Amino acid sequence: MRSDQEKRERQEKREKRERKKRERQEKRALKKRARKRRDRKKTIVRSILWAFTVVGLALIVGMHVNHTVEERWYASLLGSIGEAMFIAGALGLTVDGLLKAQLVREIAAKALRNSWGVNAPQDYIEKLSESLGKYKGVTLVTELRVNLEWHDDRHTIIKTTYETRSVKQNISDYEWKPSLPWLPPSIEGGPTSALQGLEFTIRNPPQGLRAPVEFHKRWRAGDLADFIREIDGGVGLGDDFKERHWIPHIVPSGTCEARCEAVGYRNVDDIIPLWSNAPALSWILEIEGSALGDLEIRAAIGTEDLQLTDSIPMRGEHGFTHAGATMRVTWNRKQAGAPEEADSGQATHAETASPQGRPVPDTITRRTNAARGADTPRT
Repeated sequence: MRSDQEKRERQEKREKRERKKRERQEKRALKKRARKRRDRKKTIVRSILWAFTVVGLALIVGMHVNHTVEERWYASLLGSIGEAMFIAGALGLTVDGLLKAQLVREIAAKALRNSWGVNAPQDYIEKLSESLGKYKGVTLVTELRVNLEWHDDRHTIIKTTYETRSVKQNISDYEWKPSLPWLPPSIEGGPTSALQGLEFTIRNPPQGLRAPVEFHKRWRAGDLADFIREIDGGVGLGDDFKERHWIPHIVPSGTCEARCEAVGYRNVDDIIPLWSNAPALSWILEIEGSALGDLEIRAAIGTEDLQLTDSIPMRGEHGFTHAGATMRVTWNRKQAGAPEEADSGQATHAETASPQGRPVPDTITRRTNAARGADTPRT
């Protein structure tokens, strides 16, 4: 039995390494194609500038060498056109690129310094600039809707039905594919986590008067069942899903709207984390369900508490966050005779620090990979 388990673990590690290797190769190929497109555009522009320079020089020389043409009425016009073309081509080939590069550097430095503090050290500004350049996308909006219900009559397991919606925009200069969802494992004794639906809407940016190209596809639970795999201790879609179902790349300036519906089973004192791997402009949270009356609900983003409305569904909103921010929805069973608001000391006792420095309940830290704060589901 133990040897079989070790074999499965080795097989899972091998598959994980191969998956990461394929992802790296795909990313390198996308960057290479993007470089080729940029080089092709640069070649076309430089060819046009060279043509301007050569034609302009030929017109100038021709007007001065051919004395018979000098006497014609159009001689001065051709000479002026030749001079203009020669100057435009020469400046475009030499000065234009240098000025643009210098202008971009100056504007970027001023923007960073004004945004992050005029007294900030130069090393900090440079490191910040480097880190911002690594992001390939920005999340325009992230939404999490959670429904909490009792799974059993003894009120020991909570059924969590949740839906995520995120809209990401490609801010890089190369194409990339949207990521597939990942669910953390359910608690022991409860049913396994399950994907109920997945939906992608990918839009290319409009070009001139042409309408943007749009891809839309939805998969329900039955369509996803054959592709569910155990990944990193949780549940996700295997690589065979990508091979069977074609999903286009997100082109530069394009957007991808992803929706995911899932079900998981949690403890009475538990947490749902939703992690963003890119800067996010807006967060929206809604919580409802028949178990709300028996639970104390708290929510936070990063180190800030998220204020929730008293209405049902409970709702909270938050603005901009940097990459790596996590929205956490935490609940505990209400104690008999306890005040309406949860005591802060009690919350501290029920929580423990994760490796990232974020509070995570003990029940989560004991489970495999739960401290990674992965999307629930991750999109």
